Amino acid sequence: EQEWSADESISFEWAAVDADSGLDHYLFNDADMGLSTSTTEFLVDGVNTFTLVAVDIMGNESEIATFEAWLDSNIPIVDTFTSTSHQDNVWLNNDSVDMIWSGHDTQSGLSHFFVEGSTYAANIAGTTITLADGSHNLTIEAIDLVGHISAVANFQANVDMTDPEITSFTSA
Repeated sequence: EQEWSADESISFEWAAVDADSGLDHYLFNDADMGLSTSTTEFLVDGVNTFTLVAVDIMGNESEIATFEAWLDSNIPIVDTFTSTSHQDNVWLNNDSVDMIWSGHDTQSGLSHFFVEGSTYAANIAGTTITLADGSHNLTIEAIDLVGHISAVANFQANVDMTDPEITSFTSA
């Protein structure tokens, strides 16, 4: 099974034998490599397929050897980070904040989300966070399968569960 990589280049080495007439050249992605047995190639985002064929002096060709390299150089994106129980930057007397989110990655896919110090699998799209009184800047990041981290998305949750206190009541 192939794995996604963030490396934008890949090095190949190979060997072949021909017991009869001997090797004449190699075809790497249909390009004549002579008798060179290595190359370094640059990748584009997505699946890159490479082929190798050994050709003997008589022109006989080996079976095609194929190698796939998967490149993800893109940063994942947090599409939404909001609450079903609170409005962004509005004070409420509810300390139980229901957060929902979504994100995507155009190549390798999402591995997980990092929300307020906790890790959530990519298929989890929400949680309830209990907050103390005060203003809280909640954050989320999306992480893809090669470890790229998205820009931070924010949600301002303001909680006030404390009754006001009268500190003075006198006659004038």
